[in-house]
Amino acid sequence: MRRSRSYRRTASRSRRVRNRVIILDKSAFECISSEEAIWLGVLYFPAMVPTFVFEILADLAKPNAKAAPSRFVEKLARKLGGSGPPINKNYRELCAGELMGLGKIPMTGQVIADGMEYGRDSNGETCAILGVQPLNEAIMRWADGYFSAADCDLALRWRSATSKLNLLDFLAELRRQKINLPRPRSDDELAATVDGVLANVESHGPWLSYFLDQLQLTEPHRRAVMRRWNGLERGDLREFAPYTFFCLRALLFVLILWVHKMTKLEASNMIDVQYLYYLPFTQVFSSRDGLHRRVAPHLLRGDQQFLWGDDLKSQLGEYGKRRRREERG
Repeated sequence: MRRSRSYRRTASRSRRVRNRVIILDKSAFECISSEEAIWLGVLYFPAMVPTFVFEILADLAKPNAKAAPSRFVEKLARKLGGSGPPINKNYRELCAGELMGLGKIPMTGQVIADGMEYGRDSNGETCAILGVQPLNEAIMRWADGYFSAADCDLALRWRSATSKLNLLDFLAELRRQKINLPRPRSDDELAATVDGVLANVESHGPWLSYFLDQLQLTEPHRRAVMRRWNGLERGDLREFAPYTFFCLRALLFVLILWVHKMTKLEASNMIDVQYLYYLPFTQVFSSRDGLHRRVAPHLLRGDQQFLWGDDLKSQLGEYGKRRRREERG
């Protein structure tokens, strides 16, 4: 079994790192070769999100596969090299903590790595230490062709859950809350339409209730959130929980496209939306998904970039050619 390195970097050293953080969705990662995956780690600082790892695992339960699904999952895991890069903390955990008042979520492009511990080194500098996390250990198992019964069960449950998308439930909730979603005339008007809906602060309570359903918080946690919310003089979700507001805004982009049939309704759309929730924690997001291509640019800051998966592949391929020429002299 491959060993993984623990990530350790002092604050002063991290400021000297020029490589930008990059998050790939599964479609972008599949299109690059194993060699290009190596160059990815040279040109960028890759990070993974839980959705990406679960999507890889879900292929174990892929129906009508031409080849053994386990071999495909093994191939993808091997391409990650060892345990793979650090994995961002799950958006559900981040939203839950923020909503319950446990702290602010930084949204300036840094990875919020799951399992990160902070301390000081022998020189008194702040340092961060990241050991091998459970999902990283799972990637190493898969790369060696070993899949536990729990892995197979999770793959089945993940694929089953993502196939149960029901837009009718959402439409019924909109009618119950008396919320109207205008139709944008084009994708250029999409952001203005979304922000117009969210400009009505009185609707933030119903939207928060809807998003809490999506987060699937336990009832005690949900009551704790609502006690904090109801204690506000003015229920502005943007001020109450900025990261949760970002996630809701990302979801609303896709919901508006669904409602007005401006995109094809597919079960995978809910997976696509989850990648968008992690945009605050990267500088570059790469995908070959059409929905991402339409929505992600509206959600990115000015210092961020959406990189089409094919363009990333070309960039990595050209870099590899240049490196080989330099080695030949």
